[in-house]
Amino acid sequence: PGGTESDAPARRVEIDAVEYAFEAREAIIINAGDTIEFVVSNAGVEDHQMEVLTDANSVLGRTERISPGGSDTVTVTFSEAGVYRVICDIDQHRSLGQIAEFPVRDPS
Repeated sequence: PGGTESDAPARRVEIDAVEYAFEAREAIIINAGDTIEFVVSNAGVEDHQMEVLTDANSVLGRTERISPGGSDTVTVTFSEAGVYRVICDIDQHRSLGQIAEFPVRDPS
């Protein structure tokens, strides 16, 4: 499930990474089949990164390590409805709460 290839153009979603959370700049509604380009900006003072995971913890995509003030992108196609997560996998950031869950809806 999932992947990074799709014929549909990617929709851009902007996310800020801070200590120790992800903050979306708007409400994010994702349907199964959508391709999303996540633009992750480091608005914190430590390095961050973002991984997109399925409910089975499979990695669909990840950014590189992002220095404070920097940004990176990751494009993911959500082929199935379900609950997905984003995490920061640097040091103990995930255990400190830098994780967020979001639903991907069945469009029918």
